Amino acid sequence: MMNPKRDSNTPLHARIEMVSGSNIKHIYDAKTGNITVQRALPKPLPEPYNYGFLHGTLGEDGDELDVFVISGKRVSLGDKIAVKPVGVIYMEDENGGDDKIIATFEGDSAYSDVSRIEEMKPGMIDNLVYYIQHNKDGIPGRFVKIKGIGDANAAARVIEESHLRASNSEEDR
Repeated sequence: MMNPKRDSNTPLHARIEMVSGSNIKHIYDAKTGNITVQRALPKPLPEPYNYGFLHGTLGEDGDELDVFVISGKRVSLGDKIAVKPVGVIYMEDENGGDDKIIATFEGDSAYSDVSRIEEMKPGMIDNLVYYIQHNKDGIPGRFVKIKGIGDANAAARVIEESHLRASNSEEDR
């Protein structure tokens, strides 16, 4: 069980479910350790960045907290990597609140100086928002609503809330 009062010096880890450039959505099954294909994304929208979830978290939608990992380094499907949160995109979909953390890969020297969303290259966040708004296009009953963008402090609050939610979920079992 993850302590909701996590030591800020302990790195966060993301499990990668989609690699940058892919248009195949995968799902990680923690019980089996397997990664399976869920669906193909709309053709012109490949994954803009590595995508996965943060270990030890539970989002409002009942799944682990989603994370986009900004990196120029190549990672592989299923990799568990240390990340540094720099922002959050507040959103909801057909399952309720589904915020997306924006983080950098700790092992990528090209982004080692980035600690705030404002330090990202111009257009990166706009492109990410566009991708999120349209990656469910054409799927009946699915929708996305962007509610805003938060900085690194806002991302830290969302992550801490998700750690607490995960901790409470474990205690209920």
